[in-house]
Order: sequence, then C-alpha cells, then structure tokens
Amino acid sequence: MPLMQASALLRTKLHSPEPRAGSVARPRLLSRLDESLHPGHRLALICGPAGYGKTTLVRQWLMGLDVSVRGSAAAAAPAAGQSPAGGRASAARQAVPSPRWEWLTLDSADNDIARFSAYLAAALEQVEPGSWNAPAVKHEAAPPESPFGVATALLNSMAASGAPRGPAIIVLDDYQQIQAPAVHELVGFLVEGAPSHVRWVIVTREDPPLGLSRLRARGQLTEVREADLRFTVPEAALFLNGTMRLGLTDSEVEALAGRTEGWAAGLQLAGLSLRGREAADRIAFVADFSGSHRYVIDYLIDEVLRRQPPETRRFLCQTAVLGRFCPALCDAVTGREDSRDMLAHLDRANLFVIPLDDRREWYRYHSLFAGCLDALLTEGERAALHRRAAGWFEARDLAAEAAGHALAGGDGVQAARLVRRMAPELIARGELEGLLRWLDALSANEIRDDIELTVFRAWALFLTGRLKDAAAAVRPMLPRLPAEGDRDVRAQLLVLLSWLANFEDQVAASARMAGEALDLTAGGESLVRVVAFDLLGEAQVRLGAGTAGTRSFREGIALAERLNHSFAAVAMTYNLAMNLNRQGRRAEAVSVSREGIGRYLDARGVPRPVADQLYLPLALLSYEANELEEARDHLGKGLESPPQGVGLNRVLLVDGPWLKVRLALAAGDAQAALATARYASQSAREAGHARAAHIMAACEAQAQLRLGDTEAAIRWAVDAGLWDRGPARPLAPGNELVDLVLAGLFLETGRLLDAKALLTDMEAAALEGDRYGRLIRINLLESAAEMAASSRAKALGHLVQAVRLAAPEGYVRAFLDEGAPVAGLLPEVQGKSPAFVAAVIKAAAGHRDDHIPSSPDRLTEQETRILRLLAAGMSNSEIAAELVIKAGTVKWHVHNIYCKLGAGHRAQAVARARARGLLT
Repeated sequence: MPLMQASALLRTKLHSPEPRAGSVARPRLLSRLDESLHPGHRLALICGPAGYGKTTLVRQWLMGLDVSVRGSAAAAAPAAGQSPAGGRASAARQAVPSPRWEWLTLDSADNDIARFSAYLAAALEQVEPGSWNAPAVKHEAAPPESPFGVATALLNSMAASGAPRGPAIIVLDDYQQIQAPAVHELVGFLVEGAPSHVRWVIVTREDPPLGLSRLRARGQLTEVREADLRFTVPEAALFLNGTMRLGLTDSEVEALAGRTEGWAAGLQLAGLSLRGREAADRIAFVADFSGSHRYVIDYLIDEVLRRQPPETRRFLCQTAVLGRFCPALCDAVTGREDSRDMLAHLDRANLFVIPLDDRREWYRYHSLFAGCLDALLTEGERAALHRRAAGWFEARDLAAEAAGHALAGGDGVQAARLVRRMAPELIARGELEGLLRWLDALSANEIRDDIELTVFRAWALFLTGRLKDAAAAVRPMLPRLPAEGDRDVRAQLLVLLSWLANFEDQVAASARMAGEALDLTAGGESLVRVVAFDLLGEAQVRLGAGTAGTRSFREGIALAERLNHSFAAVAMTYNLAMNLNRQGRRAEAVSVSREGIGRYLDARGVPRPVADQLYLPLALLSYEANELEEARDHLGKGLESPPQGVGLNRVLLVDGPWLKVRLALAAGDAQAALATARYASQSAREAGHARAAHIMAACEAQAQLRLGDTEAAIRWAVDAGLWDRGPARPLAPGNELVDLVLAGLFLETGRLLDAKALLTDMEAAALEGDRYGRLIRINLLESAAEMAASSRAKALGHLVQAVRLAAPEGYVRAFLDEGAPVAGLLPEVQGKSPAFVAAVIKAAAGHRDDHIPSSPDRLTEQETRILRLLAAGMSNSEIAAELVIKAGTVKWHVHNIYCKLGAGHRAQAVARARARGLLT
C-alpha cells in the first residue's frame, strides 16, 4: 500500500502564493538572496516574525529569476539594473542557467515523516518530472522509514537525475510548523547531502535545528533575518504612498515606520485604517499610533472592521474559523449564496485574504487577522460554525478536515466516527503519530467506550514501540467482546495480544492467540491475517517446531505479496532466513535474503529502504562463514536505516546487537563487546522486550568471561536464576543463545557435570526441533567438555558430528568461537571432510597467529571527532546537532570511547586521551 497516494495530496500546498500587485521591490534583499545561487551555497534562510513579508520576498525573488534569466533580449525589459519587480537583475542571476523551482507550504500535519516525505517527493517531481522520482518514498508501506532511509532514497534519486540543467530550488514555507525531530533530521540530511546544483530555501518564524552554525562557518548559508526584513523609511514610503496611495507626508511615513519598527503587517493595518480619513484626523491617528504588536493589532482590527459594512464584518467573522476556504464552503458555513462575489471583493480590497491557487478558488486569511476575527466570536457561535464546516467536509469525503472541525465544534460523536474512518489508511501509510494525535484529541470516554478506536490506538502505540502503553490499552478489551462479535475487530485484538505476549516471552499464549486470529480470518485476505501468520511462525520456532514455523512464514509471505504489503513480507522473509540458519540451511537462507532484497528495488535497481533489514540475516550468515568484512558491511546496511516500531525493537534489540558483540569478540575487543551488550540490554528493558533483555544480559556475561571477570559472569547466572538450577530446569528453544553462554560458563568454572548435562539436554531438544545449525555449536562445546574430562574418544565423536553438520553449508565460524579447546583434534577428523577441515585449520591458525585484533585503545574517526567535542565541553545534544546525528548515537560512541580509554567519566576520558596524545 503506498505511503501516500498522489490523489491524497492537497495540491494547493504545492502552489506558491500569488504575487500582490504593487508589491514593494526590495533590491537590497533580492541581492542577498542572489548570493544563495553562488557555488557552494546550500541553504537560504528567511527567518522573522509573522507579518514581515518573508513569503512575498521569496516569491518576488523567484519571479525575478524567471524573467531575468529566461527573458529574451527582444522582450520588453526593465531599466538597466532593475528587476521586473523593481529590483536589480544582478550578475548572479544573469550568470546562471535557467532555474527550476517548486514551492511547498507546510502545516502541522507535516510533522508525520511519512506525510512530509510524500509531499517533498511530489515537489521534487514537479521540479524535474520523471527524473527526480523517489519511488522509495512514494510507494513504501508502513511503518515509515527512518530520516536517514528517506534521505538516502531522495538523494539517490537526485544523483541519478543526470547532468544538472541549472539551479534547482526547493522552497519550504512556514517551516516553523515543523516540530518533529525526525523531519528536522531528514531536512538536515537533504540540505547537506543534495547535489551541488540544488538550493534549499526555508521560510520560517524561528530558527530550525539544522546545524546552521556549521553551514555558516562553511560559507554555505545565506540569511535574511528580522533586522533585514524591517521596512526602511523609503520602503515604507513606497508601500504607504505607492501601493496604498495614502499621500502621507515624509514625517508621517517616518513616524509610522518607527512605531511599527518596519513591521510590514503593522504598516498594512495602519494604512487600511488611514484610508478615507481627513488630514487632521490622520495627523492625530499617526501621533497616537503606538504600543506593542498585540495592542496595535487589537486596535487596528477594530478600526478596520468598524469601517466595513455589517454584512462584510459578519462574513469575515463567520469564515475566520476556516483554515482554508472556497466559495462553496463559505456558503455552507455562513448560509449565504454570494460567497464567491464576497471573496472577490475581499481580495480586491486587500483585506488579508490570500489566494491558495492560480484559479482564485481556495483562500486563507492572514493568520493574525484570522486570530483577531476569531476572538470576536462567542463560544457558541464558534462551535456552530465549526460543526457546519465539519458537515461540509465530511460530505466530500475530506475526513481529516471534517474531523478537525468536529473536534473544534465539540461534536465528539462525529469526530470519533471520522477518526475511525481514517485510522486504517493512516496505519497503512505509516502516519502513526498523526493517528495518535487524532485519538488524543478525542475525550477519554470516546476512546474507552469504542472498542474499534481502542484497537486502532493500541496498533499505533505498538507500532511506534510503546509496548507498555499498548498493553494497558488493549488488555481490558478482550473480555468485553462477545464470542460472536465483530470477527475482524476480535482478530485484530487477538493479534495485538499475541504480539505483546511474544515480546513478554509468553510463547505458548502467543501461539494460541495467533491461531485463533487465523481461524477468525479464514477464507479472507487481510493484513491482520498476514501478521497472525508471522506471529504463529515465531511462536512455533521458539516452541521447537522449526519446520512448522518455516511453513507459516512462507504462507504469510505469499499472502503479504498478494496484498502488496512489502513491510510485512520483508519482516517474515527476515524471520524465515533466520530460522533456516537455525536449521543449518545457510545456503538457502542466503538465497532467501538476497531474493528478498532483489524483490524490492527502485527504478534504478537500488534496494528500497524497506528491504534494508534483510541485510541483517545476510550479515549473520556471512559471519557464520567467517566472512567478517562482509558481515560488518551487511550489518552496517541493516542497522543504518532500520524500520521503526516493532521491526526496530525486534531487529535492533536482539539480532543486530548480538552480531555486533560477536564481531567485537572476533576482533579481540571484549571491552567494545561489553559496552554493546550493556547498551542493548538497557534499551531492551526500557522497551519492555523481556527476551531481548535476557539474551543481551547473557552477552554481557560472555564479554565479561573474555575479559577474565568470571565473578561478574557468575553474578549474571545467579541473578537470572540459572546458576543453581542449571541442567534441571526445562529448556526453551528461544533461549538457546543464553544456554550456550551458560554452558560455556559451567566449563570455565569447572562444573563439567553440569555443563555436560545441560548440553545433552540441548542436543536432544535441537534434534527434536530440526535445529541443526545450533547443533554445530552444541557439539563443539560437548567436545570441549569431554576433552576437559579426559574423554578423548567422546570428544572426537562430537567433533566429527560438528564437522558433518557444518561442512555442507560452510559453518566455519563456530569452530573459531567454540572450538579452541579442541582445535588440536581437527587433523584427526580431516578425513570426514578434507577441504572444509583444512579451511577451518587455516582460519584457526590465522585467528591465533596472523590476525591482529583491533586495539581497544584505537578510536574510529567518528569517535575521535566526538572526543574532541567532548574535550571542548560540548554536551551530547550539542554534539549531535554539530555532527547531524542522533543523540542516542552520540551516547553510544561515548560509551565506546570510555571503554577504549578505560575511563569512567568524561573528565577522565579527556585526561587519558591527552596523556596518550590522542588530542592535539
């Protein structure tokens, strides 16, 4: 399902405001914007309070670019040195090829990265149709990609668009509406990473968090700020006497310019109030005109409205509740039949009505003017107007606008009905935060009493990783559903409960509820059924029925592909590949992963971000073959732009960190392995992911063993309830990674009987569940246990079994991780698989003698950069802003720096770095 269909886009957001006749030309500012076209520049920032003419200035500049660059010598041209709008045609304009530009007006709904990305992709497509196509953004399924993933798709599209044909300018207007960190991060990536011919123009009331200081230091930023935007006295004279034709004296213009501090909206309001006044009255008005902006606005709005006919005043107030409006909507809200004529009159009279399209069909009021008009309504009048607007929008299937007005009008029943209608599409498009905002706007009673809305809320919470909140929302619901109630709603609820049980390690309950959901949806094809197959497959694997799990995954993948739900198909392909590896079918798992990546390519043959998580099984499979560089490369791709929500929790909190620990240990960097495991364990506990926390705590113990801290590893086993119960406890296939660590700990501490008993039980369980991949490591540990017990013949028997299982699929790494105690026996079993054993012996020799592990003291380039910023006294959040990375990423690097320097805090790390010459 597409992220956002083209038909769902509001086209007026992609139209720049119409230029005003008689707008004052401001050559000094046009010249400043011309600088943004110089080589090396990336961003033009126009920043100032409301009403300072920011949008008008940029529109004027773009129109001047159109004419001064494209106009022919034979065409009628402005005077030398003047732009068509009265500014000058600068050398910068004349020196560049024909520009292409597109305008995107933002609103609060664009804080959803999925929605923002869809509109941005549409804007890029308008700049150069067919070339800057961003299929990964337009056609991706929920959940939405990370900022890095979206940016990568867009930047790759730009890079593939061919040789540039002049500057390409993207204007983001009303950027102050954006508050979501993810959208800021996406824009930051694009500003810094776009091709050199791309220029970004941001129009905003406040500074965006986009690393402006860095751009400024590099000479890549052009700025126009409040002090620049203030009208000078000559500009005020042109506006008041030229545009508004008021005939004010120089002293009157100077007084108004001074009292408004060059504020364009204040000058306009003053000019409207001055129209038609006698000379003496005008002098008194100018003399009395003073006060803060708030009081000036209150006074002038009263003055302007008082001079309008009653019908006009009434129309203005009644339509002030509308964020945007057309004649038909105004008729419905006001009860009139002549709104088109009224809007045309307001437009001609310059009464703060702003056209939103070229056909003068849709308008909006200046926000300050609308706010003042709205304040004149009573609560009852305002609510009634909103309810009429809601009815009009709902009748035209514009559910979002209708719901907004219903909420503002106090009609919770209508709002709930509309949100219920929007929810499935919002979930499918990945606009989860947007859905939660709608649901939060409804009253608690409306949510609590509506089972369907509660289910939608739980889905949104769950898919954004808020597991505890999702559980609290959904658990009280199931008893309220009658057995013969809505089968689809009941199936959704069961799937949610199954998913929560999965995360909380209640595997049997998860399998039971997933099975019930499949029974309820039998004969149909839906996303709920797809997810139920995935959950059933995961539960079957963890209960030891690996072959049944493989069947469930394959059936779910086929259904997801029929439904064109790529995110679900990829998630199950991921699970299928990991399960095949557990079964010892490495080659097939590699094939499944690569085919999955190849199935989700964009038009240029580049994997779409949704497929990135399939690089994680590829990384693990490369590691199993001892292809460590390939494993690191695949791991980086898999974790660089991970899917959000549930996929994020599953992938980042289990498989990704587990492999990072293994790679660090393989490189001899046990400190880094320990830091990775601790960070992942803490993250898992915070997310409520019990199984991930259990596994990563075991990884901590394994790293501590490698560091020689056996006591810490024993404390882990005691705290986890494993140390005393050992082999007597029932085994769970989902905990095999933990049991392998425990068996190694028993061997390390001389508890050979406990180790052998545990490994015997594990071998029997793995055989029963067809987990032959796990049997390789189990047999190697059994061989080590028998060697420690001086049972050479038995040790050789287990080693032979490990070779027979590993050789056909190339499982080399297990012998390097677990086989050191029995490496000397390898030549004695070489006849079982000569080529494979020879490769293992060679790899083991290199591992012992030739391989130089990465030094724990050696910092990466990124860690060195962060260390320097730490030494400069910058906080983690400041470092994140400076390097344009996430605060969590900084925290991760700081952990690694501390570990590598053996430091416990910042000051100690800096001191040790200076002592070692790492800081110059």
